[in-house]
Amino acid sequence: MRREAGFTLLEMLVVVAVIAILTSIGAQTLFRSGSELDRQVARVERRLQAARLQARTTGSTVLLPCQALATASNSRLSCRRDGAPLPALAFYPDGSTSGGALDIDTDSDGARLSLDWLSGGVVRDHR
Repeated sequence: MRREAGFTLLEMLVVVAVIAILTSIGAQTLFRSGSELDRQVARVERRLQAARLQARTTGSTVLLPCQALATASNSRLSCRRDGAPLPALAFYPDGSTSGGALDIDTDSDGARLSLDWLSGGVVRDHR
């Protein structure tokens, strides 16, 4: 009796099952880190919009220190304008801002929020 070379159906099914399990574990880790960054960026965007709204409604300049925007212990936040560190962001009654960029970095990902100095709008970029 002669045996043919190759894999049995059972061996193939075991390999496919192991690959599926490892892929699902890897996907959960990947999506969890991205969603954490999304939550942190959304929180910072809300704080920026609230400061802009406060400046417009009260008619006075609102200063928002960059340390006040820090979100979680596992992330780093830095404010910059023209490459130089920026201690605070200013929001003016006419809707404009001091401008600048906020970098939010986690262990696995990062994002940049850019403040348009004229319109006060916030633009998000993944890095």
